[in-house]
Amino acid sequence: MSNSPEKEEETTLNDTLKAELQEAVVTADEQRATELVESISSQEALRQVSLMGADKRDQLVTILTPEVAADLIEEAPTDMAVAMIEDLDYAVAAKIMEELQTDTQADIVQDMKAKNAEAILSAMDVESAEDV
Repeated sequence: MSNSPEKEEETTLNDTLKAELQEAVVTADEQRATELVESISSQEALRQVSLMGADKRDQLVTILTPEVAADLIEEAPTDMAVAMIEDLDYAVAAKIMEELQTDTQADIVQDMKAKNAEAILSAMDVESAEDV
């Protein structure tokens, strides 16, 4: 039994997207990574992120603009959001956290390791950190 033409086309698009996103990560192409993530739905972007290993995921989140990374994290389940933030460089994580809504910030901080939460909060703008 063969796949329908629509299913084959979707698989080809997903494979192409995955390859392009991985290439952007490997080459640290901030502009291309941001363009790719912004060109797809947040659900598809999160699906692609979930298929990446932790190192690639962290590299991707790091090279995205803080605003785009925050938009993606806002849509993620809390456990995935924590995973996307917790192991980043604290300064990078702080910039992304500052772009998140306060309730999302609180959920993430509550679920992350205390040591990481403290380091990220101390790297954040004082006003933003106080809101958490």
